Amino acid sequence: MIMNLVTTNCGLNLSYSITENVFSQLIDQCFEEVKNVKLANEARISFDKEQTNVAFVIDIKIKKGSGLQQVIENLTQELESRCLGLLDIKPRSIRLCFVGYY
Repeated sequence: MIMNLVTTNCGLNLSYSITENVFSQLIDQCFEEVKNVKLANEARISFDKEQTNVAFVIDIKIKKGSGLQQVIENLTQELESRCLGLLDIKPRSIRLCFVGYY
């Protein structure tokens, strides 16, 4: 069974792994932090073969009257920042799919 995780090296003989569940929690935290946006469906998280990076596809709904571009930029920046703090690298890709307003 292949685990969905990312492993990062922290130095000589030290590494740690981050599971898919942790990335799901990270995404939820971003939506709590960024205003005027909601998660429309469960985020799709994919891992590269080497298990060294992650990609996200996230369906979002934005509050009516909010600036679409600004909300997307804020959410992307928050997600990148949290991944940098966790992995010390940016995610391979972040795809935010606008599916409507709420």
